[in-house]
Amino acid sequence: MASKLSNNNCLNCNSELSEKAKFCPNCGQKVESPIIRFKDFIKDAFEDYFSIDSKIFKSLVPLLFKPGFLTIEYIKGKRNSYIPPFRMFLIVSVLYFLLISLMEEKDDFKHIKENQTKKTAETIIKNSNNETKTEQDIRLKINGFGDAKMASVMNNLNDSSAQAYISQHGLKAYADSVFADENFFYRFISRKFFAMYLTDGKNFDGLIFNTVQKLVFIMAPIMAFVLFLIYFKKNIFYIQHLIFAFHVHSFIFLMFIFDEILTLLLGDWGSNITFLLILLYLLIAIKKVYKQKWLRSTFNFILLFLGYILLGVPILAILTLISAILLY
Repeated sequence: MASKLSNNNCLNCNSELSEKAKFCPNCGQKVESPIIRFKDFIKDAFEDYFSIDSKIFKSLVPLLFKPGFLTIEYIKGKRNSYIPPFRMFLIVSVLYFLLISLMEEKDDFKHIKENQTKKTAETIIKNSNNETKTEQDIRLKINGFGDAKMASVMNNLNDSSAQAYISQHGLKAYADSVFADENFFYRFISRKFFAMYLTDGKNFDGLIFNTVQKLVFIMAPIMAFVLFLIYFKKNIFYIQHLIFAFHVHSFIFLMFIFDEILTLLLGDWGSNITFLLILLYLLIAIKKVYKQKWLRSTFNFILLFLGYILLGVPILAILTLISAILLY
């Protein structure tokens, strides 16, 4: 800096400083001259940022190549050198969803450019019921649920009589009329499917994406809860399982980012490789963190995987249903 302080008091909190002090013992501010130079201004702007970045890079190597290492170090108390578990999880997940958003924007822009020279494919590809491709897909998915009655109604939804009735009385009245003998919940769900169908599935992909984003912050606690049940007799605190879960999910999101690159290069094979790497990483991490033999670790790994899926999939379905109800 330009010069030493004219007195021995901290510029931030006015506490008295020793002559050789580099930081204020009261507030922690660095001892500097009040004269601000341009290079000092730039340094102040980015110093904390790069300090955090150095921890990120130092944490990424063991996170990627040493399964369970960061969890063990954190539980031991060696925490200052690495990014805290939740912050690491937050940074990596935000990077992943940012990447996905950018890729979707790129695809949307490409789609718009293509539509400037030709009609949208969905308005050209028609089936016998004069449906667009998206409408047909939605109807077939309804049919795939095994509900023949709803599928039949969906087949006739583009008829002029049905369209006229909906225009005059609304979807609720139409659903109540064609499903008069069904219960309230069935009619309620049918209206949502009708709305999705008539809007050509608009916003449905975004709905799934947003639901997954919300689910992400639930899955780590779910994994920790399953681990808590598996290792209940070992008297391990739930928070220790949660630390492990955040580190594992941070790795999973890094693999998702890696998967986007692999998929571009190898197609579906990229996703298969990513999935196998995640499973192998989780198995090794369990072995190292919980310090059990391979056979026991493999058994607990299978229990964790099954519990994770059995709890995660229904929660995803429920969140998607709730989101769809609010959207349509």
